[in-house]
Amino acid sequence: MRINVLGGGPAGLYFSLLMMRRDPSHRITVFERDAADDTFGWGIVFSDRTLAFLREQDEPTFTAIAQASQIADPDDPNRYVAVRGTVVDITEHGADAHLDRLARRYLGRDGYPDSYRFPGEVRRIYRIAPEKVTTWDPFG
Repeated sequence: MRINVLGGGPAGLYFSLLMMRRDPSHRITVFERDAADDTFGWGIVFSDRTLAFLREQDEPTFTAIAQASQIADPDDPNRYVAVRGTVVDITEHGADAHLDRLARRYLGRDGYPDSYRFPGEVRRIYRIAPEKVTTWDPFG
């Protein structure tokens, strides 16, 4: 099958990867308007539905995403810490309370607003045994 994909962003590239894994005989062409050397950072937040799809359809990618996190400094989004390691625990216990604490700290609210949640959304905490921690501060 010949497949043309418009756009080399996360969705286009991931779709192409999944289609090739499903059937290596597919002939896939990705059309991208930006130059080959142009790079852009992707700030992606995965919903529980997306993570469930990844776990079901592509365990290696799910594991790689779960093992890597990058956290931006709320006072300076250009500064961050990245943690790479192995997931040692995944739990729903305490996840809502943890998010409420973050909402108090960063949003100045008593709890994370229900209006921000998707129907049926489940919160999880991923505990990672760090193997590599890096920080980046472009102005520091």
